[in-house]
Amino acid sequence: MYTYDFGTLLVGSSGEVDVDFLFDGGWFRGELAVFSLDGMESFTPGSTAFALEAARRALTNSEQGHILIQDNLEGARFTANLGYEPNFNTDPQNYPGVKTFSMTPGDEVGLMLVQHTTVQATLNNPSNIFQFGKLPLFSIPEANLLGTAKNQFEFVDVNGTGTIALEDVPIQQADRDYNDLILQLRGLDGNLAPLAGNINPARDWRNTDMGKQLIDYTNTPVFNEGVFKVDPSGEVIIDFLYDGGLYQGEVGIFSLKGMNPQDVGSETFIIEAINRAQSNTSQGYIVLKDSEEGAKFDALLDWEQDFNTGEYQGKETFQMNPGELFGLVLVPNGTLGEGLTAHESILSQDPLFSMSEANHNNQIQFANIKTDTIGTIVGFEDERLDRPSNEDYNDIVIAIEGVRSPIGVSAIEDVIFPSRNWLEEPVGSDDVLPYFDHF
Repeated sequence: MYTYDFGTLLVGSSGEVDVDFLFDGGWFRGELAVFSLDGMESFTPGSTAFALEAARRALTNSEQGHILIQDNLEGARFTANLGYEPNFNTDPQNYPGVKTFSMTPGDEVGLMLVQHTTVQATLNNPSNIFQFGKLPLFSIPEANLLGTAKNQFEFVDVNGTGTIALEDVPIQQADRDYNDLILQLRGLDGNLAPLAGNINPARDWRNTDMGKQLIDYTNTPVFNEGVFKVDPSGEVIIDFLYDGGLYQGEVGIFSLKGMNPQDVGSETFIIEAINRAQSNTSQGYIVLKDSEEGAKFDALLDWEQDFNTGEYQGKETFQMNPGELFGLVLVPNGTLGEGLTAHESILSQDPLFSMSEANHNNQIQFANIKTDTIGTIVGFEDERLDRPSNEDYNDIVIAIEGVRSPIGVSAIEDVIFPSRNWLEEPVGSDDVLPYFDHF
């Protein structure tokens, strides 16, 4: 197994990778791809076989790899003439926005650029890859076919925000302005060498107006914990699976569009989140009223009685805006509105969020029970952890369809109190965990 000093990236816990094409400073119009390194030990880095296997994986459009950017079809977000070279961003009207791809959580991956061709043509015509404009270039220095030293980099890290800049010719021939393609990747933790110390000082685009705008843009905080992204259908489907809590509260979902990640946990954030959840619009909905609804499954556990009362309503569908992020909020004992007006001493009406940063002392009140290709099952702990709670995360258990994998949500096995593991009981093992198997 190869161990690389630089150039690989690790897929985050959600498996979701967001790609934002920021700047096109190269004449070549190629393609950028990501490929999994899992099982590639039999291919020697720097060999044609390694490059072709990377191309094959990229073309699968699966967790083995994806084509991230097609420069001949897409425009970049920022446009500029830098003086020493013309504006190569000829299709700004075709800027695709942020795109999302799925990889295997925890997987090690690499990046590959094909210069002035396509990944498919590279795979189909391996005898041509050393021709002008057809050479694959890699984020892993030793994977480059012309033989690159470990301290020579085609791909570099701009500012620690997932912003990556690269050269589109072999580094031995490059002008080292590292602007031929600039993108931002979120959901990958990379070990790329820094731009500082590698860029040509006479061509440092960071000192231009465009560069300053780009850096400001990439430094803008994002929501990356305790949130979900709406699928292209825009339909979010909620099913109330289990009620393991004495309290009778309400659960809401709320869009995060236009909300500032730096405000999370503030009074402003909480008020806006609950107002959106109560709006009954694409900005948010009350998706569950425990005082009026029953859950799909019942159970009597050794440490608590059966709290499931009311009539089970079945699945409910809520229309959100495709591609937007949303969070969840629970007022354990009462309505969402009462969560806004209750005295701070009434802890049972203290709003609890899927985002731990919005909770008292950043406490994790929300856990991912199971994620399937169909959807995700999640659970709330409705007692603040500092009260203390029993930490069984079964007080409100719901299934969510119409979303991508949860982003930054703790797995239940990492937070549940071992002696309260209801997933080992029949209601967990026979009912909740196999829920999606019956679709």
